[in-house]
Amino acid sequence: MEDQHSRLLCVQVKSTGSRKHHGYAIQIRGSQGAYPASAYDFLAAYVIPDDIWFIIPEELIRGSTTIIVAINGRKYSPYLEAWKLLMGAAVSDASTVIGSSLNLRKAAELRRTDGDCQSPSHVPTSGRLPHP
Repeated sequence: MEDQHSRLLCVQVKSTGSRKHHGYAIQIRGSQGAYPASAYDFLAAYVIPDDIWFIIPEELIRGSTTIIVAINGRKYSPYLEAWKLLMGAAVSDASTVIGSSLNLRKAAELRRTDGDCQSPSHVPTSGRLPHP
């Protein structure tokens, strides 16, 4: 996926149904622990039971191996359905992003041309992508 500066974005896609405390646990690690800094640009986290997505910038979760996301949570709720982050400031409405043939499963397979992006460890196969 390209941002407004024609740079490919790397999206790490994860999904969960694991309820923890007042939210859902998302494992964001590779086989050897936390992902290295800047291994991806955004985490796209799908919460299966609630059919919702969180689009979280990598800088906010750097070094973490698990985060807890919740619709009413203070830390990550601003990133609930934050599709416009993937397109930058050029898109102001998330439905525009979804309607423009965004296929997150395909986006998860993209790698930066400089080779910094790691292969996704999990691409959701259940659930559905949001539609306008």
